[in-house]
Amino acid sequence: MEKSMTDGSQTFEQDIARLIVEGTVERKEGINHADSPTNLMWRLANDFEAAKKAAEQPEEEEDTGPSFTEITLDVKTTA
Repeated sequence: MEKSMTDGSQTFEQDIARLIVEGTVERKEGINHADSPTNLMWRLANDFEAAKKAAEQPEEEEDTGPSFTEITLDVKTTA
């Protein structure tokens, strides 16, 4: 079902997980009302943990390609 949904739509478990992460709904209450508590627990453990870790890591500067300090030339002359 998740793969066939249109952009912007979400499953019931996705919305409950979002509410739990935002602090609007308590975890126990969300799990008790989920259509699939197992899917909700998986989503909380995986989807939101990965997003949280990515948000905590500092952004790296965009790689614009090699700079002149990174280029080395090996010049050989023949006589």
